[in-house]
Amino acid sequence: MHIEETENVIPTESSKISRLRIKFSHVIAIAGLIVVASTINSVIFSVLPVLLQSPEWQLSLIGTFLSSAIPLLIGSVLVCLGSALNHRDKRLENWRNFITAFAAVFSIVLVVILPLQYFCGKRVLDLQATQGLDEINQLNTIKKGLQAVSSELELRSFVASLPNAPALPATFDLPLPALKAKAIESVQSRINLRSNNLEARKSLALQAFLKEAIRNTIQAILMAVAFSSLASLSPKSMNLVTRFFSRFLLARLGGDLPL
Repeated sequence: MHIEETENVIPTESSKISRLRIKFSHVIAIAGLIVVASTINSVIFSVLPVLLQSPEWQLSLIGTFLSSAIPLLIGSVLVCLGSALNHRDKRLENWRNFITAFAAVFSIVLVVILPLQYFCGKRVLDLQATQGLDEINQLNTIKKGLQAVSSELELRSFVASLPNAPALPATFDLPLPALKAKAIESVQSRINLRSNNLEARKSLALQAFLKEAIRNTIQAILMAVAFSSLASLSPKSMNLVTRFFSRFLLARLGGDLPL
């Protein structure tokens, strides 16, 4: 009698565990898909409006891709884990195949944006330097105009033509040569100040960019390795990038991978 009761209990408990695992696999996979979809949604709306000609926008887009890599990786791993817990479920298998294909494509994106970030960063730095040079060139133009003045009437006319022209007194306390020399000296001091500030800003901007670019490069390589390992779960989604990372990096870290 006891033997029969035991035999009836064992398959019942086993079936409960099996059903719980199936439900849990679906919960994990669905949660992973939600994380992936939510992250992609955030990326799309964070880069709007689209400004393809703007190097600042392009650099921001690269940073957005890199910052989204970790939540995308977490969601992708959850989908693959759900499929592994219930490998007979065709729907979970299809989700896993989609995620591995996405991982293969995203690993390519991460590699491609590495040189692009340096190109975009150089354009941003050049644009910032150009804006500073425009101010210096305007001051140099004013300096040349003052040097060309030969009479008090020409001086007043030239000053009146300047944007945001200062108000001049009815009479000058200094003779024209001394007045010109004082005005030219004042403009030259502003030119020197702008030039020094521009060089300091260029140096700080370059250091900040290189620091961010190097950090992004390391992050992109690590994420490319991670997404390549996911892509290796499905041989159909493999490409040159995923094969490179899987064979030459992952294989050395964790043994041979199926390629």
